[in-house]
Amino acid sequence: MKQYVYLIAVTGGELCALPTDGGYGLPGGECAPGEPHEIFLMRYCMDREGYVICVEDFVCELRTATAVEYYYSGSLTEAISGQAHRFSPLPVAQLQLLISQTQRRAVEDCLLMMRADAHGSDGEGL
Repeated sequence: MKQYVYLIAVTGGELCALPTDGGYGLPGGECAPGEPHEIFLMRYCMDREGYVICVEDFVCELRTATAVEYYYSGSLTEAISGQAHRFSPLPVAQLQLLISQTQRRAVEDCLLMMRADAHGSDGEGL
């Protein structure tokens, strides 16, 4: 079964997304068997998207008929000069523009985790 690994980076109410034909997608893709997910995401974002990232937490695992998808929260830490940058901010209120239903579900799970963390840390919530 194929493995896909994706980064969910949310800052200031915006999701780091990649424009695709017909909508947006999350950064990531097919991961080679045995490659650590965090290493894959860091390499993918540096080599393909021109960003250094920080992988923070495992969010969820979602299964389809043909693959397993793993989602991690994280953040962009630095744009690499001299490389193309394709990331585009997508307001979290527009998650319906993500073309993958499983990606939308994973982002919603991540946002719930972030709200719970914020509520637990300061008692105020988001």
